[in-house]
Amino acid sequence: MVYQLERYVNSFAGSKKPLTAYGPSGNSAKAPAAADDDDDDDDDDVDLFGSEDEEEAAAAAKIREERLAAYAAKKSKSNC
Repeated sequence: MVYQLERYVNSFAGSKKPLTAYGPSGNSAKAPAAADDDDDDDDDDVDLFGSEDEEEAAAAAKIREERLAAYAAKKSKSNC
């Protein structure tokens, strides 16, 4: 089975290069220059734990309770 796979891979068209020919060359293997420290602030826009949504949740709960009370009042009037 491995032999068949090896034959299949070797049948691909293209030039056969040694594995060391792939990847960065020796001169470009240097680490990239450090970016400004301002880039670290970009992730502050995302709130993964929803801590900023607590105020919105409280407002939504208040609106929901008001609507439920209005619905209950409407239902009680129509049942009588």
